[in-house]
Amino acid sequence: MKWIAWTVVLVGGLLLVVDIPVLSYVPYILMISGVLIHISGSLLFKKHHHPLCRIGFHQFELKSYDQEMKSFGIYTCKRCGKTKKAVKAGG
Repeated sequence: MKWIAWTVVLVGGLLLVVDIPVLSYVPYILMISGVLIHISGSLLFKKHHHPLCRIGFHQFELKSYDQEMKSFGIYTCKRCGKTKKAVKAGG
């Protein structure tokens, strides 16, 4: 479902770049419908607790650092509990 949705968005973007005068509103309609397909599919099929986490809008906060590589931070979502590792970049 996600693959179909983002393919529709990609086709809309390509039609926007090609700029065919006859298809003036079609690229915008395709891109908006692709995003709506992705959102509706995520809300129906994913099993996270919070609806915003199903769509992909997690609210991560830093919990700790990785023991092996100190530059990796371990983040946990406040709403659903999903964890991820990310590199702490800075200069």
